[in-house]
Amino acid sequence: MRANFVLSGVASGMRRNVLMAVALVLTTAISLGFLGAALLTNRYITKYNNMWQSKLSIQVFLCMKHLPAVPDNAQNACQAKYTAAETDALRQALSTDPLVRSFTFINDEQAIKRATQALPKGQAALAGPNTFPASFAVKLRDIKTGYAPFLAKYNAFGGVRQVQNEDESLKSTLLIFGAVRLLSIVVALMIMVCAAILVAMTIQVAAAQRRVETNIMRLVGASRVMTQLPFMIEAIISAVIGGILALVLDAAGVALVLGRLFHGPVKNGLMPTLGVADVMTWGGLGVLVGIVLTALISWITLRLYVRL
Repeated sequence: MRANFVLSGVASGMRRNVLMAVALVLTTAISLGFLGAALLTNRYITKYNNMWQSKLSIQVFLCMKHLPAVPDNAQNACQAKYTAAETDALRQALSTDPLVRSFTFINDEQAIKRATQALPKGQAALAGPNTFPASFAVKLRDIKTGYAPFLAKYNAFGGVRQVQNEDESLKSTLLIFGAVRLLSIVVALMIMVCAAILVAMTIQVAAAQRRVETNIMRLVGASRVMTQLPFMIEAIISAVIGGILALVLDAAGVALVLGRLFHGPVKNGLMPTLGVADVMTWGGLGVLVGIVLTALISWITLRLYVRL
């Protein structure tokens, strides 16, 4: 009987404050959506880092045409496109170098094909002739100690345009992901503050509207907890609905970014993906945090600002 009474009070309260309830649901959905996005970005950084750490190699790019030296390196100005003799000499040096574990030659056609697969959808036309150079992908026995002597030795070879450590590219990509994660956290915190204020205001307005009912409940022996419970349940229900919408938003964001914008790189194994389990786990964690905070804010508001 008590449960039926409490639930009827919850339904009545949400009908009376339907606009504020809708505003609370939407604000909660947006804030928890950004929080889930931050957690999912963090998960993606981990997967991306784990995926590429095992694939890191040194790229020895060859000359495509006459080009000036790479900044801060006067040795590798290209006078013309690399020759077969220069390629053979480089291959011979790599095959006998104690620093090198293995290497693979990527010719012009393969370089363009790889670039086409890696570029986002709609930008594949950028991968034309003389755009992406041929190269040697080299795996060192120890990339941390072997890169500096490798760089000094092979930058001086004829036909070499640039020696590049993919670890630096990986760090740059992770910095971008980290910036996205930080932005999501900042926006989530700002909107969650707004949601917290809205929760407190909603509870105070609802309590003022039902002051007569709660006074009668107190007079007939209802405890303070029983009079507070309907207001807390209303806020928690709004948070749950907002959390479900936040999960939908996060799933849609993952599908848009990884399923459409970066469909090619994900399909070709150049970028990892996030599955349903990732969205449910990390997005769900954000929803759980939101529900707990909503319950806590409701309780604090009722204790400090509402006399029932």
